[in-house]
Amino acid sequence: MIETLFIDRVWLAIILGVGAYAADYLLAGYEAFLYHAGAKNFIVLAGRYEQTTAIQQLELKRRIVSVKFVAPVVILAVTIFVVWQICIPEYNRPDLFAFLLGGLVLLEASGIMQHTRNVVLFHHARDAEGLQGKIEYSKRLVFTLNYTEQYAFTALCGLLFLLTGSWFFLGGALTTFVSSRRLRDWTVMRT
Repeated sequence: MIETLFIDRVWLAIILGVGAYAADYLLAGYEAFLYHAGAKNFIVLAGRYEQTTAIQQLELKRRIVSVKFVAPVVILAVTIFVVWQICIPEYNRPDLFAFLLGGLVLLEASGIMQHTRNVVLFHHARDAEGLQGKIEYSKRLVFTLNYTEQYAFTALCGLLFLLTGSWFFLGGALTTFVSSRRLRDWTVMRT
């Protein structure tokens, strides 16, 4: 099973967790860049890509890595190590460690999938490849599509748990369900 790799080698768990976080962070930034670099002329996603002062400052500095990226990476790496120390050597609970790691990594994976889809779409929109006209999504539709994709990812993780019995996938199913449920509730209440 997948979790034996990470239970026996904490450094692999740290690489997986940090790699998933980094990929999600970098893809989100690239997605926003492509949107503002021309995709917004064809596709308008209300409420999704307002430029904050932090994003504007990063664009001015043209730096990919900032303190807002490095600090969470360090905290995440240390946290994974501490959780591993508590779950494996201290209490001999590899199932709990696999559950927690799966929750972290697979939640990031669902974000990576959404960002990848948008990067491809925005890349083609920015270059006006295969697009004509303009489409405008309401804020409610933008967030509804996001939580619907997360529910689908939750179902996939749940199915993989049922097929494999892996606590890693159960953790992913639970965290993506909670995240999608919170986003759904926020969407219903705020938009």
